[in-house]
Amino acid sequence: MKKILTTILIAGMTVSSLSAALIEVSSDITTDTTWTGDNQYILTDIIYVKEGAMLTIEPGTIVRGNPRTNTSTFDPGALVITTEGRINAIGEPNNPIIFTTAALDFAGDTSDGIADGIDVDTVIVEGDEVRNVSAIRWTPAIVDTGDFLDPDPLNFPLPPALYNGDGTIQRTPDPDSGDVDVAIEYRQLWGGIIILGEAPVNTFVTDAGGLNRQFIEGLPQTEDAAFGGFNPNDNSGALAYVSIRHGGAVIGAGNELNGLTMGGVGFGTRIDHIEVYCNADDGFEWFGGTVNTKYLASIFNNDDGFDHDEGFTGLGQFWFNIFNNDGVNG
Repeated sequence: MKKILTTILIAGMTVSSLSAALIEVSSDITTDTTWTGDNQYILTDIIYVKEGAMLTIEPGTIVRGNPRTNTSTFDPGALVITTEGRINAIGEPNNPIIFTTAALDFAGDTSDGIADGIDVDTVIVEGDEVRNVSAIRWTPAIVDTGDFLDPDPLNFPLPPALYNGDGTIQRTPDPDSGDVDVAIEYRQLWGGIIILGEAPVNTFVTDAGGLNRQFIEGLPQTEDAAFGGFNPNDNSGALAYVSIRHGGAVIGAGNELNGLTMGGVGFGTRIDHIEVYCNADDGFEWFGGTVNTKYLASIFNNDDGFDHDEGFTGLGQFWFNIFNNDGVNG
C-alpha cells in the first residue's frame, strides 16, 4: 500500500501552489493542449476533450472545477475525455496532479477552517442520501487563490467532515479539536473526471446511434457523451498519480457523476495510482470496458468505493476503500 496516494501523505508535502497563475478553461479542447504545473486551471463548465486532441497534464498541476450554479442547473466544472480524445496525465509520487473544487470561501478567509463558501440551503435528492450543496463559484474577477475554499490542496487538504444525520448545518471544526460531529460534507463542489472509450459493453443497445453504443450517465445525451464499441484494446491515454477530490454531481437517483467514471475504457489505457476523496457518489465506476487498474484508493466517498456495470471485464489490483460508518455514507 506504500504506493497508494493518500491525503495524509499529500498533506505532508511542502511545495507551495499559492503563487500559480489561474487559467480559465471555458471551451472544449479540440487540439493538442498541455497544462503545466506552474499554473492552476479552472474548469468553468463541462469541458470535453475531443476530435483527436490530446490533453497533457504535467506533474504538480492543480485543476479546479466550478460547483453547479444552483441545485436545479446542471453545469458543474468537469473533464470528459471523449472516445475521440486522449489524456496524458501522469503525476509523480511526490508531485501528484490534483483535481479539486474552484468553490470560493465567501468571506475570502479560510485560515479559520470555516467553510463560509458553502450555502446553508441544501437539497436531499429523492431516492438518494447524497446532500446537494450549493457553493460560491469562481469567476475571473477573483485573482487571489487564497479566496478558494480549498486554497492549498497540496499542503493542506480540506479535512473529511462527517454527517451527523439530523440535517443541520454546522461550521467545520478545528481539525485539532477532535470534534467530528458536523453536518457539512465537502462533496458535490464540482463534477469529476469521465473517460469514454470504444471497448465492449454487454448491453447491446443502440441508444447513441450504433450497436453497443450508448450514453454515459450524468452528461447531456450528445455524441460527446457516447461510448462503447468492439475494440477491447482501445486506448484513451494515461492517468496516474492523480488525486480527485470533493466532486460528484447528482441529478437524481441512478444518474450521477462519480469521482472517476469510465465508460467502455479499453485495455490500452493506463490507470493506476489514483485516489478519489470526499466524492458525492462512487469513488470509481466502470460501465463495461476492459481496462486494467491498480493502486486505486477510495477515501470517504458517499456511495460505493468501486462499482461496475454493463459487463466490465478488466482486472484490478491493490484497491483500497475507507468510508464513514454513519448510516449515510458508504
